[in-house]
Amino acid sequence: MLHSSKSQLEKKLKATEAQIRVTKQELDHVGAEMQKLKEQERTMKLIRIGKICEDAGVLNDYNANDLYMWLVLGREYVCHRQPLNKIFFPMQDAGA
Repeated sequence: MLHSSKSQLEKKLKATEAQIRVTKQELDHVGAEMQKLKEQERTMKLIRIGKICEDAGVLNDYNANDLYMWLVLGREYVCHRQPLNKIFFPMQDAGA
């Protein structure tokens, strides 16, 4: 009876190990799909900002450093965190 019980446990262990391998493969597949979706989302964001630059007429003729500085300086406004006058003239309201 002990031998039968041990044999059953070994079979159950092998089945569980096989199930773990399948689950890990599924997790790897889902993880790869999620990474692919994140990359597609990032690509779409880059295409949208490129389209905005094209529509603004700066896609073909811009200084990368100037554009970068302008975007960094205007980030608070563009991201709707602060009004434009508070970004470029922060001391204006200091006396009021």
